Amino acid sequence: MNAKGKRLAHIDLIKNKLFELLNKVEPADFADESWKKLKSILCSGKESVGLATFYQHYWSSSIRRYILINSVKNKFFTRQICAYAQIRRFWQEWRFI
Repeated sequence: MNAKGKRLAHIDLIKNKLFELLNKVEPADFADESWKKLKSILCSGKESVGLATFYQHYWSSSIRRYILINSVKNKFFTRQICAYAQIRRFWQEWRFI
């Protein structure tokens, strides 16, 4: 809840966490300036995009990319393991002839 007793939006909670983390490493006004710059960029196009919408799209695309990359890795390694097993069987069969 904020100072007025109103529930915070998810983007406000994210902002608070980012500010908390950044303030440990950067000067206090760096986080505020960066946040304002991001808002300005999102509002400068033909169509204004809110921070919550931007973050939602960013997050979902990141998750999809993560899932896709892991899926490709898993398929690749599964194929490599299968290929290794086939080569091993072939070698074992022909080694004793």
